[in-house]
Amino acid sequence: MNEHAMDPFCGWCYASAPALKAVAERFPAALTMRPSGLFAGARPIASIADHSWRNAKRIAELTGQVYTVRYHDNILRRAQGIFDSIFATRAIVALGEIDPTLGPALLDSLQTARYVDAMETSDAAVVAAVAAARVSFSYSFGKSGE
Repeated sequence: MNEHAMDPFCGWCYASAPALKAVAERFPAALTMRPSGLFAGARPIASIADHSWRNAKRIAELTGQVYTVRYHDNILRRAQGIFDSIFATRAIVALGEIDPTLGPALLDSLQTARYVDAMETSDAAVVAAVAAARVSFSYSFGKSGE
């Protein structure tokens, strides 16, 4: 078993998403997600928005990972927005306990939801909807190449 330590809101963890996805596809049941809780605990998004956007632009430049203007405008500049990875962290752990292939798949879905689709993944209801869609997709279309 291989363990992957990360936080679902860590931009540098998102930078490695293509490599993680390749490992998860190649060895579907051998990867255990270990979210660290680095960004667990609600704080105002305004307190880190500029720093996060600078990092996002640098990560995109170095890796080609996509951060949309919608992410900047709808997440980082959201009035009264919060930054808290606790719900995403808990969902990744919970689904990974049910089926080890769901942990990496959910991380990928949550990162895409946040950085590309500008969904507020600090919100428990949004995380639940993304997780439900990921489970439905995984089991409707076959898990990890089955």
